[in-house]
Amino acid sequence: RCPADAMLDDGEDGNNKVLEQGGRGGYWYTAADSDGTTVTPQAGAMGGTFVMTQGGANGSGYAACMKGKIAEGGPAPYAVVGFNFVDPKDAWDASKYGGIAFWAKKAPGTYEKVRLKLPDVNTDPQGGVCEKCFNDFGADLVLTDGWVEYAVMWPEAKQMPDWGSPRPPAITPEKLYGVQWQVNRRMAEYDI
Repeated sequence: RCPADAMLDDGEDGNNKVLEQGGRGGYWYTAADSDGTTVTPQAGAMGGTFVMTQGGANGSGYAACMKGKIAEGGPAPYAVVGFNFVDPKDAWDASKYGGIAFWAKKAPGTYEKVRLKLPDVNTDPQGGVCEKCFNDFGADLVLTDGWVEYAVMWPEAKQMPDWGSPRPPAITPEKLYGVQWQVNRRMAEYDI
């Protein structure tokens, strides 16, 4: 179990800001490619503001949710829900923790595969290191129709094979930028 100061957000305040503690205070968001993928809540770049959805895990009042459909075409279609640790966006030191844990599920009849992404100094353009960015360390997850607690420890987080530069041997938890859940299966209907 995590100590209370490790809680990133429980959604119970119903707003789009992570809990302001431990030097954190970033915001939730959604994003999608420009090739026809749809996402709700609407991405900020499209004029939207993230809003929590009612009904969370274990009887809680709210959860972060995104739903829509991934585009058929384009070079790399995707939809993502996530948050930055601080605002304005900058690195945050998560090295005193061993990883991240969260509850997640999908709606019945929707796509089940999600990639947990942990942008760090080596993979996020903000870090000023990457030449081929966005191959964040993370883990591939298969969601179910019921709430399940997932935990990914820092050593378990891996980059996708065969792309990205640089390709360091491990994530840099001292300089993390945020957390994302991404769906990228063409034409998939998703609701996570």
